[in-house]
Amino acid sequence: MTRKAALAMTILFMAGASPVARGQDLEADWKICSDVPTSPDVAIKACGELIDSGTGSPQRRAFLFVHRGWAFDMKGSYDAAIKDYDDSIRLYPEAAPAYYQRAGAYHRKGQDALSMKDLDEAIRLDPGLAMAWNDRCWEHAELGQLDLAMSDCNEALKLKPDNAPALDSRGFVQLKLGRYDAAIADYDSAIRLAPTMPSPHYARGVAKLRKGDEAGGKADIAEAEKLLPGIAEIYAKDGLTP
Repeated sequence: MTRKAALAMTILFMAGASPVARGQDLEADWKICSDVPTSPDVAIKACGELIDSGTGSPQRRAFLFVHRGWAFDMKGSYDAAIKDYDDSIRLYPEAAPAYYQRAGAYHRKGQDALSMKDLDEAIRLDPGLAMAWNDRCWEHAELGQLDLAMSDCNEALKLKPDNAPALDSRGFVQLKLGRYDAAIADYDSAIRLAPTMPSPHYARGVAKLRKGDEAGGKADIAEAEKLLPGIAEIYAKDGLTP
């Protein structure tokens, strides 16, 4: 799936940290702030209250900013998200996930040069961050830099072999290279790991159609449309059509 279509989830750099909080209210806010996917609006409020409280070390405050940025990101408020990621980086410039998250927000704004720069920095700071290698693979693929894309996807899979998004991305690179059997093999693996992920179903359908398997291709595309209505339009923006 394109990074424009779905927000990649991050591994946060202070997972499990507890706040230096004043009372139970701040402790409750900490739990809410740390659980962005449940309710972005509630998380924005909770994270904001903790930020305004002035408690915690610079690293913990950086955690709060990156979490609130993530919540803004999920709402499509990319400028607000980027501002929070900026503040997180200012407080804790050695932490790769804030660069990774900001790269995604830049990408969704169509600012791919800034996105690529942040992915480069995230990888420099944490070469083991498989998600950053995967996202940079996709960036390279969209730019037509297929050799660089393949290298980055392979690195993501070396770091995390059972990585459905990276298999999906490498399948996309294989598809753009015209290696349809290799693309289908990667999509098969991605679907085995994440059967409800719509993008490998769709792109596998395209690969099958290009190989002349009309029935199989149409079945995969129909399944993808059930999982994510409108996926064909999403992929058309990346230049991939049946």
